[in-house]
Amino acid sequence: MIDNWKEEILQAAIESKTLAIAVFSVDGGLIYCNLAMKKLCKGKADGNFVNPTLPRLIEITTKETFSGVITFADESNNNYSIEGTASQKNGEIFIFGEVNVAQLVKQNITMTLLNQQINNLQRQLIKEKKMLLKTNADLAELNAEKNRILGIAAHDLRNPVGATSAYADLIKESIDSLNRDETIKYLNIIDSNGRFALNLLDQLLDISAIESGKIELNMALNNYVSLIHSVVEALAIFANKKKISIETRIDAKNLLFVFDEIRITQVLENLISNALKYSPPETNVLITVGIENGNVVTNVADQGQGIPPEEMTKLFRPFGTTKNKATGGEKSTGLGLSIVQKIVTLHHGTVEVDSVVGKGSVFRFSLPYKTEM
Repeated sequence: MIDNWKEEILQAAIESKTLAIAVFSVDGGLIYCNLAMKKLCKGKADGNFVNPTLPRLIEITTKETFSGVITFADESNNNYSIEGTASQKNGEIFIFGEVNVAQLVKQNITMTLLNQQINNLQRQLIKEKKMLLKTNADLAELNAEKNRILGIAAHDLRNPVGATSAYADLIKESIDSLNRDETIKYLNIIDSNGRFALNLLDQLLDISAIESGKIELNMALNNYVSLIHSVVEALAIFANKKKISIETRIDAKNLLFVFDEIRITQVLENLISNALKYSPPETNVLITVGIENGNVVTNVADQGQGIPPEEMTKLFRPFGTTKNKATGGEKSTGLGLSIVQKIVTLHHGTVEVDSVVGKGSVFRFSLPYKTEM
């Protein structure tokens, strides 16, 4: 029966991954090895025999058949063994044996774990590469935004500084011919342009300090109602000039909670002055304050021009001005609302705006109602 299957048995032995077969000459040269043995001895004379070495096997088999463990090593010094037999005749040594399957399984498990670790490292590298690319893109965007802001700031500073210089030269050249009223007029123009330039520089420094994390809030328990009344009183002179009334509706006489008084003063001044700036004469600016869901919520509502929906996204960007013009010719740096948002965010609050073209706008900001430090 076996005679009928000699070719198939021979082919199976040749292709076997567990039955290792090799024939060497007694001088150590490789004559033949099947697939399994080729992987163990790397298909070359002496191969990777470790114990016993091939010369030792040749020496042993001149006297007797060897039977026992034959160990091989790969380039990584991992050992593989077969339960083998070696015998010698006619100047050749014949070696065959079964590969230790359990050992191969263990090695495969080790290789699988190594591959998993490599794959994890590759995925981590890909993730970090994506993060690096995003960071680089963000930095490029910030750099472009910085250059844009500097360009706008330089442009906005050029006009008032240039006007100041021009009117100063005019006064110097015409000092003997100018009357008192003309002199005061030109000095007022110089003063107005100087104040605008100084305000722009102050706001640029504020934004820079906030974004770089160099600003520290001076958090303390303050009376918010008193603060609102003092801001309204300070801005009353500008409201009176445009015949705009400022009305406050606050339920409590005293509203004590923790915030930075100076920075929230900036927020209120910016929002109320903007309401005055873009409102026509004979209108009303309404300030309401209440507590909602653990937050102190302030609304500053005007009866001004309103903001078109397509321009709402510009509001809180530095120099993100809309097409609306101040009703009294007042100048704007385009930085006020950006500073408002950054200060409120530092307080862990939020800023929102609702607006209807032709009817007015309501700017609403909330601050956490914390009564203890």
